[in-house]
Amino acid sequence: MIRFGRTVGLMAAALVLGTLDASAQAVSLQAEMLKDWTALRDTMAKIAAEMPEDIATLMALVLGLGAIFGAAGGIMRLADQNLRALSTPDDHFAVWLVTVWMAVGAAATLNAALLASFYVLSAVTLVYAPMGKIRHCLYFFFSRVFFGRFFGRRAVLPHPESVR
Repeated sequence: MIRFGRTVGLMAAALVLGTLDASAQAVSLQAEMLKDWTALRDTMAKIAAEMPEDIATLMALVLGLGAIFGAAGGIMRLADQNLRALSTPDDHFAVWLVTVWMAVGAAATLNAALLASFYVLSAVTLVYAPMGKIRHCLYFFFSRVFFGRFFGRRAVLPHPESVR
């Protein structure tokens, strides 16, 4: 809990310090950023419009099912006494963040007007991922490489007797 509070405090401090310089930016820079964002939004809307309907429907279905199962897992964490005792606030936040991300992703797949909200939620998820309980999504691959290099170098895996 202390680590979670420290992480939230650091993120809030970074947000505050990051916005202090924003007022000093020239109007032309803000106009350029707005123009770039508008062009990006239009480009992404064109890409979404060109996606075949059956693939978009399949993506929405998979993301929607993921959101339903995520919500079921979140409700189970709240309803079951054993899971509630094992779950930390970080567990709940991670489950509901990913569940909402999948639900908004499913909706954005079917309605391009929701892409901006999906991008904002994706940014929040990517900022949270290395610090929260879902960091295993990022660190899994690094740990597999480390495990393979460390134990493979020592000839522990596979066992020498099993190799012929």
